[in-house]
Amino acid sequence: MVFGGFLFLLSEPARAYTPLAYPGSLWGYTYREFNALDGTGIQGSLKQGVDWARLPYGLTFNTFGSYSWRFQTLNNKYFDADGPALGAVLRRGPFEVGLDYNWLDYPRLGQTSQALEFFGDWYDAWELDNVLGLPFVGHGRVVKGLPLTTWGRVSYVSNNRNDLEGAGTMGWVKQGVRWLELPYGSGLVTFASYNWRLRSLNRTYYDTCGPSVGIEVAQRYVNVGLEYDWRSYPDLNQSTRSLQLYLICYLDWDLKKL
Repeated sequence: MVFGGFLFLLSEPARAYTPLAYPGSLWGYTYREFNALDGTGIQGSLKQGVDWARLPYGLTFNTFGSYSWRFQTLNNKYFDADGPALGAVLRRGPFEVGLDYNWLDYPRLGQTSQALEFFGDWYDAWELDNVLGLPFVGHGRVVKGLPLTTWGRVSYVSNNRNDLEGAGTMGWVKQGVRWLELPYGSGLVTFASYNWRLRSLNRTYYDTCGPSVGIEVAQRYVNVGLEYDWRSYPDLNQSTRSLQLYLICYLDWDLKKL
């Protein structure tokens, strides 16, 4: 009886504990670039995680499993890749830092890379009219809002002879003007943005950066738009100007709340 009671005491904390949340997300991006370097492409990721604990300084400890993919029709030898990853992050507000172990398949090379990757991500959004208190923006005005968004990632792959990408960064900063409020929480937005995608290995058709202007119908889950971009390919010493049609979708959830 005493032994049985001892086992009960040991098992009770484990039985009583439940994770804080089970956050997950799905992101997808498909595009048609009217230039001779990229063509039509699709990128995305599916992630399911577990928030285990709140730590000092407002940090949340999370582990996750994910699957990511990217493919395009032109110059895709070192671009096309897909595969799973397992990792852990510390998250605070719009920022997170962590590491993952990923298995990336490069179908055009017939090669697979397995590597430990350290990374930092951020995403944040503001209504700039609320921040600045601009009187000409709002209900009954021509301009309905000034959405400002930014997303980015920096990464470093630990020394691995099979690595094909090395250290890298990608992201964008976008300033919009919302002209119309549309049904289902959507709006008509014009914008100017700056985009970048850079890495240290196999850079020729991967590295690109430059500004763009465009128009989109933006909603919480789906954005559809058209943009004109000025892209620089530094390793090619070449620049392009072209139109791009795109569709972006994003969905997030917490399985604990379903």
